[in-house]
Amino acid sequence: MKITELKNKIAALSRDELEALLLQIYRKNSECKELIEIKFDSEVEARAFNKYKKQIISEFFPDRGFGRLRYSVMRMALKNFKDISTNHKLVAELMMTHVEKGVEFTNAYGDIDDRFYDNIAGMYAKVLRYITTHSLHTIFRQRCRDVVEQTEGMGWGFHDELGDLYYKYYTE
Repeated sequence: MKITELKNKIAALSRDELEALLLQIYRKNSECKELIEIKFDSEVEARAFNKYKKQIISEFFPDRGFGRLRYSVMRMALKNFKDISTNHKLVAELMMTHVEKGVEFTNAYGDIDDRFYDNIAGMYAKVLRYITTHSLHTIFRQRCRDVVEQTEGMGWGFHDELGDLYYKYYTE
């Protein structure tokens, strides 16, 4: 169904039918529940942010055992938060968490593999684009620079790639 058709069908619903549909959606889907709750309670956004941030961190540094590095879990956490939040700073914060924890992980455990470095560099490129698009340069400048500095001497050309990305978006 196209958006226009959906809008027409929604417009044809009575208030009670629309309310029943909204309540059904609220009960059936946790992401939709968060989206609806955020509309009425700003604290829900902070709790959701913390939940998704913990999911990302746990893929690198779980409470017990070793990180599983499930990139799909990290991508889904970011996607789910982006779907419910309009706070660009928090979205960028979540993306930076992914990059920073990746750098911390490789500093803790040594060289990983090419896929790992591609994932972290890819997210770094995305966060830099996102920061630029939403005019958040000054807020994230130091953290973006720190990521590059913390990768000094890392293999697979990782440091050079992050440095090139940094200077593409931050000309000093």
